[in-house]
Amino acid sequence: MNKLFPLLFFIFTFAFSQQTTLTGIITDKSSGDPLIGANVVISGSGLNTGAATDFDGNYKVQNIPEGSYNIKVTYIGYSDFTGKIQITGDESTQSFDVQLSISAIQLQEYVVTASRGKREKITDAPAAISIISELKIRNASNPNLGDYFKNIKGVDFTASGLDSYNLSARGFNSSFSSRLLTLTDGRMANVPSLRLIAYNVIPLTSDDVKQIEVVLGPSSALYGPNAHAGVVNIISKRPKESLGTVIGLTGGSRNFTKAQVRHAGQTGNFGYKLSLVNFSAHDWEYIEHDEKTAHYYQWQNDDFGHGEDLDDYFNDGRAWWNGWDIEVDRDGDGTVDTTYLGADNIIRDRNEDDIDDMPNFDIKNTRFDIRTDYDFSPEHFISLNYGFAQASNINITGIGRYLADDW
Repeated sequence: MNKLFPLLFFIFTFAFSQQTTLTGIITDKSSGDPLIGANVVISGSGLNTGAATDFDGNYKVQNIPEGSYNIKVTYIGYSDFTGKIQITGDESTQSFDVQLSISAIQLQEYVVTASRGKREKITDAPAAISIISELKIRNASNPNLGDYFKNIKGVDFTASGLDSYNLSARGFNSSFSSRLLTLTDGRMANVPSLRLIAYNVIPLTSDDVKQIEVVLGPSSALYGPNAHAGVVNIISKRPKESLGTVIGLTGGSRNFTKAQVRHAGQTGNFGYKLSLVNFSAHDWEYIEHDEKTAHYYQWQNDDFGHGEDLDDYFNDGRAWWNGWDIEVDRDGDGTVDTTYLGADNIIRDRNEDDIDDMPNFDIKNTRFDIRTDYDFSPEHFISLNYGFAQASNINITGIGRYLADDW
């Protein structure tokens, strides 16, 4: 027994001498301040251990065998450090200090909305949420953006012409409803002077729309006091999201023609896009009999057997009404050049505002949009946008219809 004891003691002291303690301090690279609670992980050769720094930024990892290991240091708000370290076993303690640099953290975005005061499924939410995707927009051939809402559940879509309609939600339908807050890339799309929503003059083409989000129900907690009945957010494509040129031509009945073009490009951090659409058609004609009669004017014969001078109506040459027909002397040579038959009554500009009192059913709509972006980083950019729209069409109101002439 006395002979075996020295041998066992030698083996024990040899094994103990192979274990090394790694120490060091973790500090801020810019200020030199110690980082409290930084994680230090040693891995490799079947070992996975570590420690956290104390109030002075010091750490200590014990019982590390001789060998080569990976060291990783992490701390919230700082870039991770990864390196190699060699444990020689010659010393019982080795030192390894690390300096960390501050780094921005990219987190996933969370949107918190007010609903009920308890957790619930989206299918049980009181607000109906609909998304009109880019694919649905591209597969449809609508004159303007408002037509894409006609199949949305909960939206009251009322059309009174090819380019005249109204949207409302949750009741309270009216000719100029503004209870459904409409946004274009997060900006209010209401006509500022009238506080109404005119979807046919929103200066975007269908090729430039990324998606349309529709949230029905009061949304004042998220979008402010104007979202009485819901929110419509029309999101356009950024220039860099769809580069190149797209041209579209559409035609149909009622002399319907639509031409649109979108072009986008990018040079370095600077991006730009231009979209243009021109739409024209002839709307369905309807004139109420009483409305037509109210605008008739009976022209009286003069002493020479001719009708009263109609220059104010034709604005060229001279014209007379003989009781049945209109006779026009266009070149003023005393002879009749043109005869309009069956003009028992003549419609005129009764209020003398240089606009015909009877409806003009021709539709014209021109819109274009210019946008430039400058990217500071993948997540931050500045945008400059200019839009223009001009429309001529007949709209229906609660007191009658009106003509928007190059409006």
